[in-house]
Amino acid sequence: MYVVLSCGRFGYEFVRGLDVDIKDILIIDETADNLSGLEKEGFRVLPIKTFSSDIINSHVKTGDQVFILGDDGRKNLELIKMTRELIPDVTIIVNATNKECEDKMNLIKGVVPIRISDSVRNALKIALEARITEKKATLLRKILQKAKGGTVAIFTHNDPDPDSIASALAFQAICESEGIRSKIYYGGEISHQENKELVRLLEIELNHIKNEDELSIALQNASKIVMIETALPSENNVLPMDIVPNIVLDHHSTNMDVNASDFADIRSDLGALSTALTTYLQKLDVKVDSKLATALLYALKVDTKSFTRNVSSTDLRIAAFLSPFADEELLKRIESPPMSSYTMDVIGKAIVNREIRDGVLFSSVGYVKERDALPQAAEFLLRESGVRVVGLCGIRGFNIHISARSNDKSLHLGEAVKRAFSEYGSAGGHPTSAGVQISLDRVKIKDKSDKELIANEVANMCRKIFFTGLGIDISTKTI
Repeated sequence: MYVVLSCGRFGYEFVRGLDVDIKDILIIDETADNLSGLEKEGFRVLPIKTFSSDIINSHVKTGDQVFILGDDGRKNLELIKMTRELIPDVTIIVNATNKECEDKMNLIKGVVPIRISDSVRNALKIALEARITEKKATLLRKILQKAKGGTVAIFTHNDPDPDSIASALAFQAICESEGIRSKIYYGGEISHQENKELVRLLEIELNHIKNEDELSIALQNASKIVMIETALPSENNVLPMDIVPNIVLDHHSTNMDVNASDFADIRSDLGALSTALTTYLQKLDVKVDSKLATALLYALKVDTKSFTRNVSSTDLRIAAFLSPFADEELLKRIESPPMSSYTMDVIGKAIVNREIRDGVLFSSVGYVKERDALPQAAEFLLRESGVRVVGLCGIRGFNIHISARSNDKSLHLGEAVKRAFSEYGSAGGHPTSAGVQISLDRVKIKDKSDKELIANEVANMCRKIFFTGLGIDISTKTI
């Protein structure tokens, strides 16, 4: 048995990389945050208020391999002494956070102190990530092999963006490498001009679900159901709420439990899901052709804003891997499509209706035909001098959409938006980009046929929530 007494930042990565059955690992810690992610991955965890003789006597036995991997060297030393007094013969590997602690630990028999510098920690993290990905890739292959003879249904989120499209394309490539048929499905529409160019130029085959009958047929024909860059059925996707997907792959954090019958991998530490899918391609020895590399690299650039936001070292390594295979000419054509006259009209309306308070800009454009005109307009508004945060509200169909952008490094926009809007609908995102979707049913108005009245009520409601959520006083008028 492997027993971890106190986990810490390094310990979290270390236990995930142990080459043993996770059922043989028990992790005990006073910090519940360190345990929640490991518990979701299937590890045996025990959250406690404080370490005591009873805790150690109950869970540590002679012959166990004990790890003490907390971030506080002095606490680790106290825990060594407590464990050694109760179980004299057990071997302890411990995180010695400084030279003083290491010297004291070396004086205790059966204790192996290790010093983890930042460079070593990063190197170990990369190595462990590779091992973990290899394990996951092997498991994923075994799961997909059970789908042979059928068709894997790959569902993106509604109005799929480049990361969603490229990741789905990568998963399709994995299926093809295993001799398995697959189809990519989406709801909503592809309206952003750059996204249209991506699909058109790379000739990506996507199946548009337009009604319940089409969805029913897709589900009936599916040997496995996969969710890409969306984790919760019915939340910004066409899947019904009661369905349990077989596989979920996403990089957006969520407060709700992700339910997948076979496999789930939520990589919120990455700037793009395309990074995670590329690592799977590498581990499974799937050929990355020019079309796939171009889609993945473009998605990575979009989600990280050309590697200037939410970018990790893994994102950069994957970008370096993809670059030689990508078609530079196609990338340029995708990145610089002509802007539609409709998007220009939305930008113009957003400029006219904008209100700025303490560097925070809010605007509303009423009903829109193309939801993706909102993020394009929000990006444009952020260029105004003195503006650090933008919130742009619009209505499409039966939903209110807010696209938010920020260049304020002291603010995590996704968390701020989530706090402000989560009780009204789905909300969240990254430090510099975020989105909100709220059902129009949340707006209490008698005359549902008066679109102008609805647009005004929506603008007033969202304006108040957005400004207040960002700590802006709206009690006084502005010019």
